[in-house]
Amino acid sequence: MCSPSRDMNATYHAYGHSLVADPSANVSPEAAEKEDIVYKDLDNDTIVNTRKGIPIYTQRRFDLYPDVSGEGG
Repeated sequence: MCSPSRDMNATYHAYGHSLVADPSANVSPEAAEKEDIVYKDLDNDTIVNTRKGIPIYTQRRFDLYPDVSGEGG
């Protein structure tokens, strides 16, 4: 998440606090409101294993919406 151009005159103010969340939604680290850089090493095995538990590819409903992924032809 990022807030590159906050408009303090707008009705909604988007504040900093950019963050990195793992596939289980654990947040680490989180930036402050001020300008900051956030680093996080991601474990690809954790990402792959988490995605295996989310069956989005077997539960798609092409009878309700078209296949726009380009994989189906």
